Amino acid sequence: MAQYISKLMHTCLKLKIVPDVPEVSVDMTPVDFVASAIVRLCEDINVGKTYHIYNRCLSFAKLFKYMTKSVFGNDGNLVSTDIFSEMITSSRSEEECPLFPLKSYFQNGFPGSGVAYPNQLTRNALSQIKLKYPKIGRRVLYNYIKYISSIDGTQMRNNNN
Repeated sequence: MAQYISKLMHTCLKLKIVPDVPEVSVDMTPVDFVASAIVRLCEDINVGKTYHIYNRCLSFAKLFKYMTKSVFGNDGNLVSTDIFSEMITSSRSEEECPLFPLKSYFQNGFPGSGVAYPNQLTRNALSQIKLKYPKIGRRVLYNYIKYISSIDGTQMRNNNN
């Protein structure tokens, strides 16, 4: 599901709706951290183990709330996940709906509450090598949302709170 989060956010901005999702974690681990973690974890002491590098620091609900406040100045037009999924599956093009290429994932409802890969082994190994997951703060979110909103010209509010 390459680019799922960015296409999901872009769809919300384009359609001016936000799915009312449960407290499901979003992985927004910066690629530079992932690269560094891979290199550090590949040292001899950690060879032969499976690591899942993802940072469960943010929920869809918090991400959408921040996004809609940044762009629209309010909590956005909340719709049920069933209605949101129906809008995706009934779309006809990527121009109409950025999630169009992934619409098969919405055939049985809103994806995102699926399997959470265990990463305690990863967290323990990162702790041993003194590498901490970065916090995803407002500045990172603001820049990410600003980029996504620029794709089709959505105007953001003039603040980053």
